[in-house]
Amino acid sequence: MPGYRKLGKTSDQRRAMLRQLVTDLLENGKIKTTVTRAKEVQPIAEKMITLAKKGDLAAYRQVLSYMTKEDTAKKLFDEIGPKYADLSVNQRLCMAVYSSMMNNMHSVAGII
Repeated sequence: MPGYRKLGKTSDQRRAMLRQLVTDLLENGKIKTTVTRAKEVQPIAEKMITLAKKGDLAAYRQVLSYMTKEDTAKKLFDEIGPKYADLSVNQRLCMAVYSSMMNNMHSVAGII
């Protein structure tokens, strides 16, 4: 089905995994994961950055409802959101997927 990948997990496990991957990506700036998972994390992380660009209380609460760590949400609104405030909505915000030379199963996804 277009729109999402099952990733070999049930829906609740998949949601929890994606929430943690997005939180880790925004907390550390990069994560090491498979290419498929990185492709699934990309639109979610972009949506979180778009919400951080708004900067209002409602957007902050939406981010808190998805992310697993409150200090990471604060970092998103204080540091990452203002960094991308001048980009237009149609531009790609955050992801680059680099194939690892040693193993094609792993990739590094990072915020540019």
